[in-house]
Amino acid sequence: MLTFNLEGMIPAQITWVESFHDVVDFLLEDVPIDVFICQDYEDTNKLLKYLLTVNVAIPYILVGPGEVVDPDSFPDIRLLERVDSIYSVEQIADVVVDAIENEVIVPEKDNTEFFRIATELLLKVVPLKADIYIRLSKIKFVKMFRKGREFKPDDAKRYLESKKVNYLYIKKDDMNEFIGHFQNMLENILNSDHLSSEDQALLSASVHESIAEMQKLVGFTPEVKKLAEEGVRLTLRSIGKSPKLKNFMSTLDQYQGSYFSAHAIATAHVSCALALALHWPSDTTFKKLTLAAYFHDIALDQPEFSEFDGVDHILNTKPDFGGETEKRYRSHPYLASEMLKDIAEVPPDVDVIIMQHHERPDGSGFPRGLRHSQISPLAAVFIVAHDYVRFLFEDRYLLGREGFKRRFDYSEDSLKGTFKKAVEAIEF
Repeated sequence: MLTFNLEGMIPAQITWVESFHDVVDFLLEDVPIDVFICQDYEDTNKLLKYLLTVNVAIPYILVGPGEVVDPDSFPDIRLLERVDSIYSVEQIADVVVDAIENEVIVPEKDNTEFFRIATELLLKVVPLKADIYIRLSKIKFVKMFRKGREFKPDDAKRYLESKKVNYLYIKKDDMNEFIGHFQNMLENILNSDHLSSEDQALLSASVHESIAEMQKLVGFTPEVKKLAEEGVRLTLRSIGKSPKLKNFMSTLDQYQGSYFSAHAIATAHVSCALALALHWPSDTTFKKLTLAAYFHDIALDQPEFSEFDGVDHILNTKPDFGGETEKRYRSHPYLASEMLKDIAEVPPDVDVIIMQHHERPDGSGFPRGLRHSQISPLAAVFIVAHDYVRFLFEDRYLLGREGFKRRFDYSEDSLKGTFKKAVEAIEF
């Protein structure tokens, strides 16, 4: 009830958890926490002791008479206010708002000292000799394994399966060791047949995510460039010679990582499947579409923007979107196509596909507002595939072909040429 009443009263996301163990599980997830609202229960004592143990002093509001929890026992953790009752909703909201306005609670900036790795991927590159951390918030990290102790498969499984921790962290200074293990892992996979196409697709998404993280931290160094090229090879191998849309659905459901990488690998699969359906089955075509899928959003400053259809969709969700952020977003197709030139020798058309991936057949897209007759055939296939991947994540169980066309504004006037053929080739 408290959570429900507070929503809309304070400028923050509110999450309710029931017990101390639930709080710890939540802390171990990849989510920033700025303040706790705690009741006067024994579990709050356990939480405050735990925070001291891991050297994390997140401020809190104590709700209740203070008969169980004694704030004086935890002087290093700031008590913002003691509130008499959970029904004092306005008082609690005022405390949080005042703390934000007075910068007692400050929105945290990402800590660029650490590099995020999917726990599933760490399973593939162990043993790894590096300090390994769990993130409690954007700037708070707790060391779980010390350098010199090998992080082994059993450790990774414990965090992935038992604790449901999808990401672990190493320091940027230890990245070179990770890259060495990473390269060996990819080379071994590419030289063997022990992974199924489905497992290769899932691994491709984790690989893509790590490469994007590396690029943001250190740029496309020769080592990162080599990893990116091998990541593309792994994705192409998982796609195979005769990709089918239906064969990819169950794989998509199993992926637990970011939408940013999941949609990149899924778009590669779907665009190649559509190209095959349109009788364009050449290796060169598949490589062009896969390269475009792998790198089309690599220039996004905020990966979560990949979850939006375009500028209008972002504005509907984030009214403060604008200025330099919007300018960068609108230019990301161009920036990505330029970055790709520094990564590898690429076949013709890939830069065009990336440049045009946010265009729309009715001319409402960006960056140039091209209509269907001005968009290249491969880019048209890619755009339809990109839309279909969004559809798979959102609405596939609710809408059929006509619903898909309505969702992405494929009117009869604009659904012509390659766009029409690609939409008709989709299996619903």
